[in-house]
Amino acid sequence: MLQSTNISGKRGCADTVSLIWKRLLQRSSAVYVHVDLDVLDPTEFASVGYPEPDGVRSQQLVDLISGLGNVVGAAITEYAPVADDPSELAVIRRLAAAMTRGQA
Repeated sequence: MLQSTNISGKRGCADTVSLIWKRLLQRSSAVYVHVDLDVLDPTEFASVGYPEPDGVRSQQLVDLISGLGNVVGAAITEYAPVADDPSELAVIRRLAAAMTRGQA
């Protein structure tokens, strides 16, 4: 398991994510992906229980997940819609597609 405590030094979000991805792809042939939607920037995706200012842009997350190889399981959680929002549903569909890309 790769944990945040294994990553030392002060890095920006992009550098940290890049390092995690590099280590993950070196160590594992099978990956389980879990996404809490509250990691997304609330200006782009607000239907969450615990919005985080300056969160990750949805396309960045889709791109990162798309780079994974053998996704054997996945979960998308923390979706708390107040009303139907087609743009947020599109984000969820894009994330799901990225998780299942290349799967039968």
